[in-house]
Amino acid sequence: MNKRHMIFTGMVFSLILLTVSSSTALLADSSGPAQNIFTSTRKVDILLREPGWDGYSFDDDGWEHGLGTKDDSTSSDLGFNKATTYMPGDTIVKDPKIQLDQSSEDCYVAMKVSFLLKDATGTYINVDKSELTSTLIDDLVISSNWHQIPDSETPPENKYEIYIFDGADDIADLLSTDGTSGTDALFSEIKVKFNIYEENLKDFEINVNAYAIQGTNLDIGDVDSTMLEFIED
Repeated sequence: MNKRHMIFTGMVFSLILLTVSSSTALLADSSGPAQNIFTSTRKVDILLREPGWDGYSFDDDGWEHGLGTKDDSTSSDLGFNKATTYMPGDTIVKDPKIQLDQSSEDCYVAMKVSFLLKDATGTYINVDKSELTSTLIDDLVISSNWHQIPDSETPPENKYEIYIFDGADDIADLLSTDGTSGTDALFSEIKVKFNIYEENLKDFEINVNAYAIQGTNLDIGDVDSTMLEFIED
């Protein structure tokens, strides 16, 4: 009984295989993958410095944004030190600028300027620029060598502004180690208003971040929108 059952099962199994083979049989072949390897060591690399703020130039190592001044300098001329005990009417040096690293590919550069105010809990929060310029500081004087991306944060959501380096012609300039490798300062100082009562003096921040995008294969007409998408993504 067991032997017959086993033979029968085997016959059924053979018939099933035959049926499947007859419905899917075809001539076929395949090859291994064609390994076409693409590699690159090319990069975009920029440096951000504020020499009048903390004393660091592009030749100095060890710079970290906002963490102090060069060699713990106590020079009253540096913006970083003056800002910690600012008074009404003070002019505080802050001069952000960008330079291309020698190993970098050509690129377009931009800066994002953010405005923050310390709230009652001691936390710095992003605010509309007008909250600073209406009561604490004069508006920033932006260099003519930069233009603001029109579609970046605009009033009443003006919690930051984005500027692209353009060399005074409103068309983004390409930074290149073969040509212009650095920018001038986006702005040079923070001017504190004079007519501020002591009880209205507040802690605030104006933060700057630098950005770069490759110049190769990017149409000049697409620079602003591409930069905006990169920064706000």
